[in-house]
Amino acid sequence: MSEKLSESTPHLSGPFDSLEQRRLAVLITGAIRTQIRLSAAGVKNPQGEEFSRACPHCNLDVEEIAEHIYWECTLGAALRLQT
Repeated sequence: MSEKLSESTPHLSGPFDSLEQRRLAVLITGAIRTQIRLSAAGVKNPQGEEFSRACPHCNLDVEEIAEHIYWECTLGAALRLQT
């Protein structure tokens, strides 16, 4: 982990393995595969159905975008309380 990254994320311990590095890069760059992005790209689930644009993790009936995942979704509420 770079010194700059260590300073900006003191609660993370390093070194990261390759999967953890990829996950962090996805979060930092905003390349999260949200329902909206999967739907817009025409990606289908294993059953051959298109992805819904709504968040599948909560009952807020909103589109799943990065901001929703980070700040609103009830799935991450407990984790947000820890940080």
